[in-house]
Amino acid sequence: MTEITKHIITLLERNNEVTIPSVGGLYLSKTETKYHYDNTTFYPSNVSVTFNPHRLSDDGLLRNEIALGENLSTHMAEYELQKFIIKVKQELSRNHEFDLPGIGKLVSDQMANITFKTIDGFVLNKDNYGLSEITSRPVDPHKGSLATERRISSAAPVEKQERNVWKWLLISLGIIIILSLILLLGVQYYLQNVQ
Repeated sequence: MTEITKHIITLLERNNEVTIPSVGGLYLSKTETKYHYDNTTFYPSNVSVTFNPHRLSDDGLLRNEIALGENLSTHMAEYELQKFIIKVKQELSRNHEFDLPGIGKLVSDQMANITFKTIDGFVLNKDNYGLSEITSRPVDPHKGSLATERRISSAAPVEKQERNVWKWLLISLGIIIILSLILLLGVQYYLQNVQ
């Protein structure tokens, strides 16, 4: 039998929802990172699965995902999906629960109302895996653990640095003048000897 659950997970990851025809719809509920001021605690973002028993119509997405993932024709994918739906309904009728490995389980009561329970440790957002809440505590400003200001001094005072700059500027200017004079004398000597 085709493993339908992996296709359900794929659609949850891609679309944040999936409809199991004649059973109901599964949706991802995302909570953002929160900070509670009362207990000074940060809570990481979280993803959980919720179930809507009233979403029964077939949108075709699960069938198409099965066909694509299993390399089946649309008719064969529909056949596999119908077998899965029959199995779900039989298990809910007999045992009042049906496991969706890696996601959770569908549970039915005596009146055939279906609910969903997410498994403990359900992780769809792997970026947040293993994160737990963090309690923050205020820092006492009088503790010695605070950073202290330290003035960074340069190796030489500013006046000395300015003198060094002027010194090198004058030396460079002198070298340029001397080279210019040598070049000028060389050109004059050449012109006198050529004529």
